[in-house]
Amino acid sequence: MIVYTYAIYLKYLALAVVVASLPFIALIALKIFQKLTAGRVSSLVCLKGKTAIVTGGSSGIGLETALFLASRGCRAIITDRRNSSKAKARILSEMNNADVTTKRLDLMSQQVIIADRRDSFKAKARIISETNNSDILTKRLDLTSMQSLHKFSQSGIGLETALFLASRGCRVIIADRRDSSKAKARIIAETNNSDIETKRLDLTSLQSVRKFAEDVKESEERLDILINNAGVGSVGNKHTDDGLHATMQINHFGPFLLTHLLSDLLKKSAPSRIIFVGSALAFCSNLTAETLNYPQGHPLSLFRTTMIYANSKLANVITANGFAERLKEYGVTSNSLHPGLVNSEIFSASAKYLGLETIARVFRSIVLLAYGKSTEEGAQTTIHLALANELKEVTGKHFWDCIMFPQPPGAWNKKFCDDIWEASEKLVQLKPEEKLSVC
Repeated sequence: MIVYTYAIYLKYLALAVVVASLPFIALIALKIFQKLTAGRVSSLVCLKGKTAIVTGGSSGIGLETALFLASRGCRAIITDRRNSSKAKARILSEMNNADVTTKRLDLMSQQVIIADRRDSFKAKARIISETNNSDILTKRLDLTSMQSLHKFSQSGIGLETALFLASRGCRVIIADRRDSSKAKARIIAETNNSDIETKRLDLTSLQSVRKFAEDVKESEERLDILINNAGVGSVGNKHTDDGLHATMQINHFGPFLLTHLLSDLLKKSAPSRIIFVGSALAFCSNLTAETLNYPQGHPLSLFRTTMIYANSKLANVITANGFAERLKEYGVTSNSLHPGLVNSEIFSASAKYLGLETIARVFRSIVLLAYGKSTEEGAQTTIHLALANELKEVTGKHFWDCIMFPQPPGAWNKKFCDDIWEASEKLVQLKPEEKLSVC
């Protein structure tokens, strides 16, 4: 009888263990699915002699992008409104690419150029070892004559993109409002590419954007890749000195103005590429020309905060398409992308303004840990658009996981897109000679 009772207890204990394990099994299955379906860069392009600007390149996707660019020998310019010295130092230390420059750009203004001229085999080995993906860098592309401007934060997708470009010999300019010195140092160390430049770019100031653009045009002879990566989820219900909602100015108005101001340099450097990092939330937007700039004094709920971010991301897609139309005859391509659900600091930073830190921690600990991409994985589509030879004439398209993807419905209506473009021109106070006409 006692043995029978223990058998019953053991049966129910085993059942309880199985039931308790189901959520973990499901999360593991999701993670495996995400890993198997995530896009990967397949280009072995060397970027020596090229220059790239990466906005928001001091962290997250921007830093990862800058690291990759620098590892390919690209001259990198990192723009950020913060001090980018840490990002620059990291790039230098990880890539052995000294051609990294930081410039201040505040997108509430803009950000990055990172470069690397070293042998890229070490970078390839690192990527394969860190991602367990041997199907990386199967085509050789020399970027030693290319220059990339990359707007990014001190970590995340921006840094990973800069690292990749620098590893291919690209000169990288990192634009960020923060100190990008650490990002620069890391890129140089990892890529052996010292051609990394950091510049300050504050996208919350249109004056800062203009100052940054003038700096780039005076100091750089060419610009091969402009990566509009910098962005925020939310900075609260704030408006800048320009009278624009801070989230919209950082995510849309700042990059919109910057790309206009650098268009002549991009045309001069053709074939060149413009890349806008968007979001899947663009498909949930309620954007109109009238709500493009959220009015001051209106209360901001969680729903409205989400819609402002979604609207800014749809505006990114529309803007990318608009530049594609206006610059295609000059050999300049413009495309947009969704990086995927990336486990970066954007969630925590946004939650801080909304008072949802606890929820954000739970979300990052469970959902993002199980299904979210790393910043290196999140940078893959950005890097693919920057390097892939098969995309050299592709323009006005939207990408997910390194493949072409249907655009948000709002981007299909030409009249609507023209209205958003014209409203943006007025709000950023474009001068007549700065405007671009459709080819």
